[in-house]
Amino acid sequence: MTDAQNQLLTSLGVSAEMKRGMNLENWDCYSLNHNSKSSDAPILLVESGPKNTTAIKKVATQYDTCVIISSELKKMFIKTIEKTHTISLDSSMEYFRIADILKAQNVNTANSELELNAYLENAIDAIPNTTGDFENRGLFSTHYLRHRIF
Repeated sequence: MTDAQNQLLTSLGVSAEMKRGMNLENWDCYSLNHNSKSSDAPILLVESGPKNTTAIKKVATQYDTCVIISSELKKMFIKTIEKTHTISLDSSMEYFRIADILKAQNVNTANSELELNAYLENAIDAIPNTTGDFENRGLFSTHYLRHRIF
Protein backbone atom coordinates (compact mmCIF):
# COMPACT_ATOMS: atom_id res chain seq x y z
CA MET A 1 0.00 0.00 0.00
CA THR A 2 1.37 3.40 -0.95
CA ASP A 3 1.82 6.39 1.34
CA ALA A 4 -0.99 8.21 -0.49
CA GLN A 5 -3.38 5.30 0.10
CA ASN A 6 -2.40 5.16 3.78
CA GLN A 7 -3.05 8.90 4.10
CA LEU A 8 -6.53 8.47 2.60
CA LEU A 9 -7.37 5.56 4.91
CA THR A 10 -6.13 7.49 7.96
CA SER A 11 -8.33 10.44 7.01
CA LEU A 12 -11.30 8.05 6.95
CA GLY A 13 -10.51 7.00 10.51
CA VAL A 14 -9.89 3.35 9.80
CA SER A 15 -7.68 1.17 11.92
CA ALA A 16 -4.80 -0.85 10.56
CA GLU A 17 -6.83 -4.01 11.10
CA MET A 18 -8.11 -5.36 7.82
CA LYS A 19 -10.45 -8.29 7.50
CA ARG A 20 -9.79 -10.16 4.30
CA GLY A 21 -12.34 -12.54 2.96
CA MET A 22 -15.37 -10.34 2.50
CA ASN A 23 -17.44 -12.20 -0.06
CA LEU A 24 -18.85 -9.42 -2.19
CA GLU A 25 -19.49 -10.45 -5.77
CA ASN A 26 -16.27 -12.55 -5.62
CA TRP A 27 -14.14 -9.45 -5.15
CA ASP A 28 -10.76 -9.52 -3.47
CA CYS A 29 -11.39 -6.95 -0.75
CA TYR A 30 -10.78 -5.86 2.81
CA SER A 31 -13.26 -4.59 5.36
CA LEU A 32 -11.66 -1.77 7.32
CA ASN A 33 -12.64 -1.04 10.92
CA HIS A 34 -13.82 2.53 11.39
CA ASN A 35 -13.58 4.26 14.77
CA SER A 36 -17.36 3.99 15.10
CA LYS A 37 -17.10 0.16 14.81
CA SER A 38 -20.36 0.21 12.86
CA SER A 39 -20.72 -2.67 10.43
CA ASP A 40 -23.78 -0.89 9.02
CA ALA A 41 -21.52 1.75 7.47
CA PRO A 42 -18.58 -0.21 6.05
CA ILE A 43 -15.41 1.12 4.53
CA LEU A 44 -14.15 -1.35 1.94
CA LEU A 45 -10.82 -1.47 0.15
CA VAL A 46 -11.23 -3.51 -3.04
CA GLU A 47 -8.03 -4.84 -4.59
CA SER A 48 -9.63 -6.51 -7.60
CA GLY A 49 -12.98 -7.68 -8.85
CA PRO A 50 -15.34 -4.96 -10.01
CA LYS A 51 -15.27 -4.34 -13.74
CA ASN A 52 -16.75 -0.81 -13.54
CA THR A 53 -18.35 1.69 -11.17
CA THR A 54 -21.80 0.27 -11.88
CA ALA A 55 -20.78 -2.95 -10.14
CA ILE A 56 -19.60 -0.94 -7.13
CA LYS A 57 -22.87 1.02 -7.00
CA LYS A 58 -24.84 -2.23 -7.11
CA VAL A 59 -23.04 -3.51 -4.00
CA ALA A 60 -23.39 -0.13 -2.26
CA THR A 61 -27.18 -0.34 -2.45
CA GLN A 62 -26.99 -2.84 0.44
CA TYR A 63 -25.95 -0.04 2.79
CA ASP A 64 -27.30 3.36 3.85
CA THR A 65 -23.77 4.70 4.30
CA CYS A 66 -20.54 3.26 2.93
CA VAL A 67 -17.20 4.07 1.35
CA ILE A 68 -15.74 1.75 -1.30
CA ILE A 69 -12.22 2.34 -2.60
CA SER A 70 -11.26 0.36 -5.69
CA SER A 71 -7.50 0.13 -6.23
CA GLU A 72 -7.96 -1.50 -9.62
CA LEU A 73 -10.42 1.08 -11.00
CA LYS A 74 -8.72 3.99 -9.16
CA LYS A 75 -12.09 5.16 -7.87
CA MET A 76 -13.58 6.03 -4.51
CA PHE A 77 -17.33 5.71 -4.12
CA ILE A 78 -19.05 7.45 -1.22
CA LYS A 79 -22.68 6.68 -0.42
CA THR A 80 -24.71 8.41 2.27
CA ILE A 81 -28.42 8.42 3.00
CA GLU A 82 -28.95 11.54 0.86
CA LYS A 83 -26.04 11.59 -1.59
CA THR A 84 -23.67 9.46 -3.63
CA HIS A 85 -20.42 10.49 -5.25
CA THR A 86 -17.69 8.85 -7.30
CA ILE A 87 -14.17 10.27 -7.19
CA SER A 88 -11.35 9.41 -9.59
CA LEU A 89 -8.07 8.67 -7.84
CA ASP A 90 -5.80 8.93 -10.86
CA SER A 91 -2.72 10.23 -9.07
CA SER A 92 -1.19 10.27 -5.60
CA MET A 93 -1.92 14.01 -5.48
CA GLU A 94 -5.64 13.21 -5.79
CA TYR A 95 -5.39 10.79 -2.86
CA PHE A 96 -3.79 13.54 -0.76
CA ARG A 97 -6.34 16.14 -1.89
CA ILE A 98 -9.30 13.94 -0.94
CA ALA A 99 -7.60 12.96 2.33
CA ASP A 100 -7.23 16.65 3.25
CA ILE A 101 -10.93 17.27 2.54
CA LEU A 102 -11.95 14.27 4.65
CA LYS A 103 -9.73 15.45 7.53
CA ALA A 104 -11.19 18.96 7.35
CA GLN A 105 -14.69 17.47 7.64
CA ASN A 106 -13.63 15.38 10.69
CA VAL A 107 -14.64 12.09 9.08
CA ASN A 108 -12.04 10.26 11.18
CA THR A 109 -13.69 11.40 14.44
CA ALA A 110 -17.15 9.94 13.76
CA ASN A 111 -18.39 7.85 16.68
CA SER A 112 -21.56 6.49 15.10
CA GLU A 113 -23.06 5.66 11.74
CA LEU A 114 -25.14 8.85 11.82
CA GLU A 115 -22.09 11.01 12.51
CA LEU A 116 -20.15 9.26 9.74
CA ASN A 117 -23.07 9.85 7.38
CA ALA A 118 -23.19 13.57 8.22
CA TYR A 119 -19.43 14.04 7.89
CA LEU A 120 -19.34 12.20 4.56
CA GLU A 121 -22.20 14.36 3.22
CA ASN A 122 -20.23 17.48 4.19
CA ALA A 123 -17.15 16.02 2.49
CA ILE A 124 -19.11 15.40 -0.72
CA ASP A 125 -20.20 19.05 -0.69
CA ALA A 126 -16.61 20.20 -0.11
CA ILE A 127 -15.08 18.29 -3.03
CA PRO A 128 -14.41 20.92 -5.72
CA ASN A 129 -14.29 20.54 -9.49
CA THR A 130 -16.20 17.30 -9.64
CA THR A 131 -19.50 16.29 -11.07
CA GLY A 132 -21.37 13.97 -8.75
CA ASP A 133 -23.61 11.15 -9.79
CA PHE A 134 -26.62 12.25 -11.76
CA GLU A 135 -29.74 10.90 -13.36
CA ASN A 136 -29.79 11.18 -17.11
CA ARG A 137 -33.50 10.55 -17.60
CA GLY A 138 -36.38 12.72 -18.68
CA LEU A 139 -36.25 15.86 -20.73
CA PHE A 140 -33.10 17.29 -19.08
CA SER A 141 -30.41 15.51 -17.11
CA THR A 142 -29.87 16.54 -13.50
CA HIS A 143 -26.25 17.34 -14.36
CA TYR A 144 -27.28 19.78 -17.09
CA LEU A 145 -29.82 21.49 -14.86
CA ARG A 146 -27.40 21.85 -11.92
CA HIS A 147 -24.31 22.98 -13.80
CA ARG A 148 -25.55 24.72 -16.90
CA ILE A 149 -28.83 26.39 -15.97
CA PHE A 150 -28.45 27.42 -12.32
